[in-house]
Amino acid sequence: MRQDIDLIRNIMVAIEHLQNTIEPLNGKDIYEYLLNNGQVTSSDDDSHKFLYHVKLLEQDYLIEGSTDNIHAWFFMVYSITPSGHRFLDAVREKPFFHKVKDYLQQNSVPITIASIQAAAGAIIANIGKI
Repeated sequence: MRQDIDLIRNIMVAIEHLQNTIEPLNGKDIYEYLLNNGQVTSSDDDSHKFLYHVKLLEQDYLIEGSTDNIHAWFFMVYSITPSGHRFLDAVREKPFFHKVKDYLQQNSVPITIASIQAAAGAIIANIGKI
């Protein structure tokens, strides 16, 4: 399955929005939030894609969670890591996120978590030079 950077952004924003206490988040609550906001559908394809991307977020150390039983929907997200917060800072606002993606596409750079963060930093560094 290909990495979907828009879904990754949406999941991270949802986690940030839902996590207003130190209590862990149930994965179904995150999916329900995305479903209610029209960012996923109730199809099996979307649910599998969601689960895969949550696992990627944990493997990339953007979130701390317990995803061993992710395909049975028995998983929790405990927190967003410092790296996750840095990623969120780069993608939280949609207009800036789209500007970063456009910059990467114009320069034929693959759109990954690392390239999003690097491009966001480069764009911000150049703001004063415009």
